[in-house]
Parts: sequence; C-alpha cells; structure tokens
Amino acid sequence: CSPEEAFLSEIEELPVQRSPDEALILNDEGLFTQHALSSANWASRSSLKVLAAAAFASVLQHLKTQYPKMENQEVVDLASELLMGFGVSEPPLVSLEFARELGLEKCENLALVEQRDDKARPIHPSDHER
Repeated sequence: CSPEEAFLSEIEELPVQRSPDEALILNDEGLFTQHALSSANWASRSSLKVLAAAAFASVLQHLKTQYPKMENQEVVDLASELLMGFGVSEPPLVSLEFARELGLEKCENLALVEQRDDKARPIHPSDHER
C-alpha cells in the first residue's frame, strides 16, 4: 500500500476523500498550487485562519476521544501534519484552556494562547508548566 493509502487509512473516520483530480494536483509541474499557497497572506483574524484553527482543534479532539491509547505528542504531530498537508504553513494557535482539557498542554510544537482581559497572548512553554 502506498504512503498516501496508509495515511488515508489512519484517518478513515474523518470525512476526507481522495480527490478525483489527484494526479493533476500531485503532478503540478508549474507548481501552481505551491505558489498559490505560499504566496497567500491572510490577516490574523481572517476567516481562513479562524477556520484552520477550528479544524485543528476539531482534529485534536477527535484523535483524543477516538484513539485514547495514542500518545499525546502523537496526537499533536498527526493533527499538525494533517493541517500542513492541506496547505497551512504552521499549526494554528490553541487556547491553553482547550489544551489542558485534552491533556495536551505540555506537548512540544503546540502553540498555545491564553485569553486575558479580552486579549490573547501567546504562551511560552515554560509559562504553563504550573
């Protein structure tokens, strides 16, 4: 089985399907897709960034609830790779409260944000090891 098929079997419970245009997308000789994704510059509060953050949170929660034996770091890594596979340049921020609910607050490469006084501030890993 190909790497793509192996990956799709890992996420078979998610509503993801192979694209009928897969060959065209994967053999993008003009690098049209790569150029379009890399040149996109979205504002931090744009709907696309908000949707990516919501999708990331949803995947994290799905993996934690449906695969309870999966290690926390594996959950974060798989969710991050999935979103980056869809063209997101880096995993979105996750609220510290949400990460704590899932038990993921100490995972590496999980960018956390804390809401205080109606302002969001990024959290350094050492800040939340209380």
